[in-house]
Amino acid sequence: LRLASVAPRSGDPVPPTPPGARRRLRPAAMAKLKKSRTANIKEAEVDFRVLHFSCLDQTALSSLGKQALQMKWIIEATRGEDPIEIVLTIDKNVMGSPEVRVICKGEQVFPSGPNETGKLQQDFEWRWPFRGQLPGMSVPNAFHVKPERSLRDEWFPATILRQLEDGTFKVSAKFPTGNGGMKDIQMPVVQAHNLRLAANLNPISIPQCALILYVPVKNPAHATLTMEKDGQDELITHFFARPTPPPAPGKLTGRPAKDARIRFQVSKDRREITCDAGYAEISHFLSGEVRTIARESPTKFKKFWKLQIGPFAEHTIEVGRKSASSKIVTLTVDGEVLCQASAEDIESGPEGWSCEFRLLGEKFLDWEVFTCNSDGAPLDVKTDVVHRTAYCHECVVVLKGAVPEATLTVDGRHYQDMADFRPATRSDIIEWNPDSLYASFGLVVPFKVDEKAPTGLARMASGKASGGPFAWLFGCCVSPDASVVSDIHQEIK
Repeated sequence: LRLASVAPRSGDPVPPTPPGARRRLRPAAMAKLKKSRTANIKEAEVDFRVLHFSCLDQTALSSLGKQALQMKWIIEATRGEDPIEIVLTIDKNVMGSPEVRVICKGEQVFPSGPNETGKLQQDFEWRWPFRGQLPGMSVPNAFHVKPERSLRDEWFPATILRQLEDGTFKVSAKFPTGNGGMKDIQMPVVQAHNLRLAANLNPISIPQCALILYVPVKNPAHATLTMEKDGQDELITHFFARPTPPPAPGKLTGRPAKDARIRFQVSKDRREITCDAGYAEISHFLSGEVRTIARESPTKFKKFWKLQIGPFAEHTIEVGRKSASSKIVTLTVDGEVLCQASAEDIESGPEGWSCEFRLLGEKFLDWEVFTCNSDGAPLDVKTDVVHRTAYCHECVVVLKGAVPEATLTVDGRHYQDMADFRPATRSDIIEWNPDSLYASFGLVVPFKVDEKAPTGLARMASGKASGGPFAWLFGCCVSPDASVVSDIHQEIK
C-alpha cells in the first residue's frame, strides 16, 4: 500500500520537476542512518495500510509553537497488530537551522540524547525493515533442505515448522538411515539459503520491505516517508486504507461491532438448510454492492456521504475545511481523520485536492454441518466450516472548488449513480435445500470428513450408515484437515 509523503511546501525553493516525473526521494549522498530491529509479521505479504496522515502548522494546531510544523503517520503493517505511529516535528523558530524531533511508537528516534529536539548536521534517514512469513510452512515435505556443511550437493525432504525472528527456520527433515529407511530429524536452526521449494527446486523467497523516513538537512519540511521493496525506493503518496465493516467508535483498527457473516445450518440428512438471513440479505451479501444512504452539505465548509457495503457495513465519509481561505482539507471516515493536509502535501496534482483510499474487508459464510466418514456417511458430530472472502473497494474524494461541490466515487462510479439503500427484511427467510441454494446463488454445501471414523461393511452392519448408496462420491469434496475450506481473495472493481 502506498504511504503518505509530504511534498515541498509553498515558498520553499524546489528544483523544477518535469511533468509526470517523480522527485528523487533520497540523494545518493550519505545520510545519518538509524535502523530499527526487523519486524516479523504473520502474513505472507507485507502490505502497509495508512490509517492516518496529517501535515499541520501552527495555524491548524494550537499546541505547536510559531513557525512549527508537525507530520504524523499511523500505519498498519499486519491485521491484529498495533499500528505504527510516526511523528515528525520541525521547529523553524530558532536561529540557524531548524530543530527536529522524530518519535516512533512512543519512542524518540531523533535526537538520541535527552533533548526533545535537535539540529540536523546531515541528512537523516530512519529505516524500519519488515519480514513477511514464508508461504507453505507446516505443509509436509513442501521443501528440501541441505545440511549446512555438507560437501555434496544433497537435498532431503523437509517440513518447515517455524520461522524464527532472525529469518532462520526450524525444520523437520527426512534423512536416510542407511538400511533403506528414512528417519525424521529436527533441525532447530536452518539458514534460508539451505532451503528450496520441493515443487520446482527454486530457492525460497521471503517477502521483505522497509519503511524509510528521510529528512533532508537543508529543508526538513521536504521530509518523505517511503517504502523500499526489491532494492528500489518507491514514493507512494496519498493512498490510504480503512477496514470495513468499521471497528468500534474511536478505533482505527480492531474487530468490527458486527462481522459481515451469514450462517447456514445443514440437517443431518443434508436435505434441509436454514439460514439466519433472508433472500435479499444473502443476495446483497454475495454481490457486495455499494449503495447510497444519504449525502448532505450541512454548512458551506463541510460535506458528507453515507454508504452501505453489503448488508452489514455502513460508512460515513466527510470532507471539509475550516474556512474558504484554508489550504488544509480534512477527510474523515467513520468519524476518524484519515487525511488532514493541503493538496501539495499529498501531491494531489493540478485537478485540485484529491485523496484515494481503499476500504478493505472480509466476509464469512459459516456452515454448521454434520461430519461424515470417508464413505460420506453422516456422523452424530456437528462442526463448522467457514468460507472467507477478502474484498476491496477503491474510493476517491475530489475537492476542486467549494466544499459542497466535492465528489465521491467508489470503484469508478459516482455516488449519485449508485443504487439506493433498501432496508433489510427478515420476512423472506426461507428453508433451503442444496439444489435450491446452488440454483439461486451458486453456493455448494460443503462436507467435513473425519478420516478416522469407521467405514465400510462394519459401519453398515451396525445400522448407523445413511446418506444413500452414492454418498461416498462426495468424500473428495473437502479438505479433512482444515475448518476453513475456502479462502478467496477478490477485488471488486
